[in-house]
Amino acid sequence: MKTDEAMFQTGLPCNPRPFLNDLIEYVNQNGTASIKDDTAKQILWVLNSQAFGQLEVIDQSAEWTRLYENWRSNG
Repeated sequence: MKTDEAMFQTGLPCNPRPFLNDLIEYVNQNGTASIKDDTAKQILWVLNSQAFGQLEVIDQSAEWTRLYENWRSNG
């Protein structure tokens, strides 16, 4: 299975390492702007699903605020 096609499989992979490594390799080969390509977004979809849950809707503004507040309270 190619990591950029994993989001279309019936099960969600549990190991983020192959996706992280392939994303790094993809961006290294195609330049930093390639993070906006569909291939990169397909890999990121799996990583986000692993981190937040497969059907989670991520409000990045709310998540930034939550992480910032957590960081401030621990710093």
